[in-house]
Amino acid sequence: MEIVLYKTKSASNKLDKSLTDSKKMEGTLRNETNLLHPTIRIHTKELDGDMTKYNYARIKKFGRYYYAKVNPVRSYIWDLELHADPLYSFREQIRNCDAIVIKQEDDGNKKATVKTDMTNKMLNDGSYKVAVNRGTKIINFENGEDTSIMKSNNCYILTVITAEEVANNG
Repeated sequence: MEIVLYKTKSASNKLDKSLTDSKKMEGTLRNETNLLHPTIRIHTKELDGDMTKYNYARIKKFGRYYYAKVNPVRSYIWDLELHADPLYSFREQIRNCDAIVIKQEDDGNKKATVKTDMTNKMLNDGSYKVAVNRGTKIINFENGEDTSIMKSNNCYILTVITAEEVANNG
């Protein structure tokens, strides 16, 4: 099967990767394997000393890109331990998804990967500083209404507690 080897210095959590020095090679599957973590054996004299510098691969037949660890077996024989990279393998499908984005990287570049108008700024995972002004005001309603709340421009959360609940909960 055809395998294309690459070199990359791109971070594993990046959707786009910079791939350099591509080399097409032929390889065979080693023993039982799976699509996400295959082991491939390559026989080559072409890149003998440089094989360990390759750290990325593509197997078109599998439709995926992989992180590669190159292990020498003996002269001119190498085993590639591959681990699927779903971000790069499915980058176009990921880009075409509609999503609510909790966070995104913003480096000031106008070509943001996510539309900022789709970012939900109301979802907070604790990493943003949010001012919380807590206050409790107990208002006893006489005759079923209190007109001071009606005249206010503030936002209130109303909890109604019956006299029975107060007696039971202290």
